[in-house]
Amino acid sequence: YYDRIRTSIPDEFLVVFPSAEPSTNFRYEDKEHPLYNLSTNLISKLRTKSPNSEIQSILDEVGKNFPEMPQLEREHSIRDLFTQCVLMLGSKSFSHVLNVIERYLPILQSLNETFEARIHTVKIVSEFWVNNTQFLGILLDKLLNYRVIDAIAVIYWLLSDEMEKDIARQDSWLLIPRLSISYESYTWEIMKNTINKVISRVKQVTVKLESMLKPGSENVGQGVDITSEESKKVNPDEIQNLENTLNMVTREQKEVLLKVFQLCISRLENKLTDYSNQGIQDPMAQPWFWWAYGFFREIARTYQPQISTFMVTLETVVLTPESNPNITNVIEMVKLLSKFSEATVENDFS
Repeated sequence: YYDRIRTSIPDEFLVVFPSAEPSTNFRYEDKEHPLYNLSTNLISKLRTKSPNSEIQSILDEVGKNFPEMPQLEREHSIRDLFTQCVLMLGSKSFSHVLNVIERYLPILQSLNETFEARIHTVKIVSEFWVNNTQFLGILLDKLLNYRVIDAIAVIYWLLSDEMEKDIARQDSWLLIPRLSISYESYTWEIMKNTINKVISRVKQVTVKLESMLKPGSENVGQGVDITSEESKKVNPDEIQNLENTLNMVTREQKEVLLKVFQLCISRLENKLTDYSNQGIQDPMAQPWFWWAYGFFREIARTYQPQISTFMVTLETVVLTPESNPNITNVIEMVKLLSKFSEATVENDFS
């Protein structure tokens, strides 16, 4: 209903209306594309639910048809072709795309075994749903669930150079102050959803482990006395596996949040350098910085409980003697919030 809605609303609303309809952006629609025939064949096979082996044989034809293509470029082309075709076939609804993903999950996972491959897949999805950021966010979330991509890959993409224009708008905000940015904030929504998913995994494993370590949770990470009556009902191997899983997801949580801070600060400091070179004295008067810095502070406040567990590492990694006061102020804010939380807990138990 894009066209109907666009023509029915007052002209004044068009400034906040998407410039393009929320349709797909399928790379292989052009019959002149070198992989057009393969994409047509692949979609046909996917539609008829052909087995993974047949799909893989079609993908192998990329190398056979283009023997001069370098290995890395060939892998890149195969990943792009398959992912785009999966998304195209499943573009009708989320149930459609999830069915296709689940059916061909082994191929998707095999195409995303490296960090670079996972970042590439994130970019493929973002390019396919460039005109529908709602679908983009949901698809990335589902691919995280299926472990096709990981949180670090999403964070890298969100804070990459190519995404700078979508981190915050640099124009038109004065036409409708603080409103024309609203549809660009999808990047931060995806970031928060990604971080929340990582934190949720830690909480889920912690709760499961604590529920097994009866009568209380004080033994988490300290092993189980298998000679006690209570522990006779507990499988020590299962406890050990859960403790290993907890260590893994906790480490992932730290790595993700640390990477968010590193990349956010790098992005902000690069912009501050640009402003300094341009003779701009007040960065907060610049729309892009106003929005991006505000979102950064929100991330720091929201995830302060998790960040405070590795505060020393964070300061060591992200701060330098030359760090801008705007950046150090956020770090100091997190430290103060941590002290306040600790004081509150002590008062509650006093």
